[in-house]
Amino acid sequence: MLTTLVVPQWADECVVWLREQTRTGEWRLVARTCRERDGEITGQVRTDPDTAAEAVGVARALGAGRPHQARLSGGVLALTLPLRARGDQLGALTVARRGGAPWRPTDLEYLTDLARRLALALDNAARYEAERSVAVTLQRSLLPSELPTVPGVDLAARYQPGGQGTSVGGDWYDAFPLPDGRLALAIGDVMGRGVRAAAIMGQLRAALRGYALENLPPAQLLTRLDAFVEASGEPHLSTCLYATYDPAGRRLCIAAAGHLPPLLVTPEGASRHVALPVGLPLGSGAAQDITYADHELTLTGDSLLVLYTDGLIETREHSLDTGMRTLESLTRRRFRDAEAACEHLLTALGPDGDHADDTTILALHCGPG
Repeated sequence: MLTTLVVPQWADECVVWLREQTRTGEWRLVARTCRERDGEITGQVRTDPDTAAEAVGVARALGAGRPHQARLSGGVLALTLPLRARGDQLGALTVARRGGAPWRPTDLEYLTDLARRLALALDNAARYEAERSVAVTLQRSLLPSELPTVPGVDLAARYQPGGQGTSVGGDWYDAFPLPDGRLALAIGDVMGRGVRAAAIMGQLRAALRGYALENLPPAQLLTRLDAFVEASGEPHLSTCLYATYDPAGRRLCIAAAGHLPPLLVTPEGASRHVALPVGLPLGSGAAQDITYADHELTLTGDSLLVLYTDGLIETREHSLDTGMRTLESLTRRRFRDAEAACEHLLTALGPDGDHADDTTILALHCGPG
């Protein structure tokens, strides 16, 4: 905590105030470190602190927009430094010392620089969180509002932003019926973060839907989608897995562009990743040399197919290979439906705060028989 850098070396008390983002613009105490008279260092934050810092009158002291010193009763000297960044008044840093000994010029220089750095860090954090909020909102708005209802098929999906302090945007999924009665399934991950990645994701999803309505086989569709990315004028790497599923014959055809293979769970509870050829990600810049291949298999009744992005299994401590093995071990059981599978995976693999990346899951559960 920043206040511990000040107490006790530079002052007996250090308080950080922030201005509330409300119409009244009230000041709020968010951090406090104090050396009590018995020498104990405390960091208690109080709603109505009885401190020397409060007596300074923060709002009045900041009116001039420059450091303000005040000598208080009891021989206390207090210094309030404005927290300003990019022209905005974010709050104040107040330090106080007993005995009335003034700060030396080098002390004032250090404290002023500390306040400047704190203000910049606070402003950067606020801007980052604002962009993250916009990206999450845009991301959610571009994902399907609902999944299709298909006889003999149970679908469920999840999108979970990464934990606080992480960038988001770029993970996506889709599921929709095709003109010939088959079901289209897609999942992907735009490499990049923020609003731009979310916007690119929306373009990819729209393009994929357009090509899918031409009843293109998965490998051919990915080839067209790669050409679309290359021709966009601003190439970007993206992984994508596209599959078509025929509910009548339970036939599945899949092709992957740099994306993780889907997980297949049998009615008996056996779990494995589907072994399929994986081509290069979309936008790799080698359109003439890229080839994608279709992989076909027949699903059995009560089987489960799980498409997911790497945010589900990759953490700061574990690699993708380890995550894939863990995922297989966690799904060696029977699932009553796709919804239960999604809930089980998110719970078993930890809350969003444990993941530095977005998590996207699309699950398909076949009807019995």
